[in-house]
Amino acid sequence: MIYAFMIGVFAVGSYIVLTLIRYWNDPVTPIQLPMPNDVQRIALWGIPIVVIGAAIQGLLGTYLMHLYASPTLYGLNLLNILPFNAARALHYTLAILWIADTWVIFSLFALPYLGVQLSRRQTLGIMAGAIIVSIATLLGIWLNYLQIIPYSGGTVQLWFMFGGQGRDVVTQGTIYLLLLAALLFYLAYLFYRAPPSPLQSLSRVLGISIAGNAFGIVLGALPVIHPWTNFTVDEYFRWITIHAFVESFWPAIIVSIIAILLVIAGLAPVRLATAIVGFDAILDIATGLIGTGHHYYWGGQPVIWLYIGSIVSILEVITLGFAIIYALLLWWRGGVKTEFQKTLLYVTVLAGVGGGIGAAAFGGGVLNAPILNYYLHDSQATMAHAHVAFPLAFGLPTILLWVVMLYLTGAVRDSYLRFVRIGATLYTVGFYLQALITLLPLGFLQYMYELKYGFWYIKSLEPLFPGLTPFWQLPLAQDLIWLRMIGDLTAAAGFAIIGLLVLFAFMRWVSTRKAIVQVIT
Repeated sequence: MIYAFMIGVFAVGSYIVLTLIRYWNDPVTPIQLPMPNDVQRIALWGIPIVVIGAAIQGLLGTYLMHLYASPTLYGLNLLNILPFNAARALHYTLAILWIADTWVIFSLFALPYLGVQLSRRQTLGIMAGAIIVSIATLLGIWLNYLQIIPYSGGTVQLWFMFGGQGRDVVTQGTIYLLLLAALLFYLAYLFYRAPPSPLQSLSRVLGISIAGNAFGIVLGALPVIHPWTNFTVDEYFRWITIHAFVESFWPAIIVSIIAILLVIAGLAPVRLATAIVGFDAILDIATGLIGTGHHYYWGGQPVIWLYIGSIVSILEVITLGFAIIYALLLWWRGGVKTEFQKTLLYVTVLAGVGGGIGAAAFGGGVLNAPILNYYLHDSQATMAHAHVAFPLAFGLPTILLWVVMLYLTGAVRDSYLRFVRIGATLYTVGFYLQALITLLPLGFLQYMYELKYGFWYIKSLEPLFPGLTPFWQLPLAQDLIWLRMIGDLTAAAGFAIIGLLVLFAFMRWVSTRKAIVQVIT
């Protein structure tokens, strides 16, 4: 299988390189965009909401790690209103939602530039729908974990539909998932029907990717009215949904968005950007969904899937390399001149390298290696993979979209962009520190003790046998937990720089709009 994999990679890689070379010398011309119209400016009002949502999500992550060290938050006991499992579910659900909502907001802002005319009612309806569904999703999960939405038997189980499914990552109430899927299907339709233009091909690939993500969300909502009765079936649909999010369609979405921005900024020829996006979408979908197999073993499937899924899932790293290689070649070519171009490419490199290391080194290279996956599955090594790959491959480019929208309105000046790059650097370094100082060492410490006592021990918080210290009370484990503050504070400082700058720019834009209205009046 490894030899077949290598032959396939070389063949695909050679074809991709030849295609890139063929389109490399195509003419590059910046596209001058007009100032956003009144309909586009409606989307800007969603930016403060997603910024606040991202900040809360980060604080929840720090709170969760603190609970491993102490049941109180510096003397404040929040467990009655925010127990560990509820905070954990809200933490990763909010990560998905602020990223997805930003993409919805950016879509409403960008669609008129692609020739798709939207009315004020459409824009308000789509944006309000996304935000309301997101808030309802979070409230449902929280109230369900607090048992305010009680568990009930019968064929139709309302807690499952309007509360939380109780599964890792795919824990949103099924009705909210279906509403979000319907919203994304409509957005996909809008992108796909963009009129002929230099960006039409990119717009259509983006539409297909959004539709694929919506289909994955529908799978996550099945069987809608009650949980799956078979654990293996439940695990299958859970992992298909997760891979549809982060390995199959999300990379294709974010690469398409970045490619469109590079073309507009005059940093990429249209044909080259289209080829990159097309290859990325094909490989992401093929490898992301087939690579799901490395989870099948844990749902009761034959052990061969542990090997098939582990090998195939590494293929998706090829697509993450596109952004890195292309951005570096652009810089070497000397085509980077303005502060806006520098910021676009700099963040692209940080996201590409971070996503590549998180997915390849910490994921495919360590966690997915079958002999290690058997022991490290669901350990803190898994968290090292997630805390580098997800926030850098998806979170960082999404944060860039806040800056881009306000930059195109004139609220973000060129002089601000240097601080954006500083913030992005700190944000990136912070997540590397989280993984290298705390999460990976904890994962390998768990591996050592798992070999000695078994999987149950590495999850222990309280003494289960006389004289046996629980794993999370081991002095070394406690030291590693507190060391995570270095990474947390560094990432938080980077996010704060960009987040506060974005909020300041938004308030500046609002003040300017009010001043213009007063003058007209």
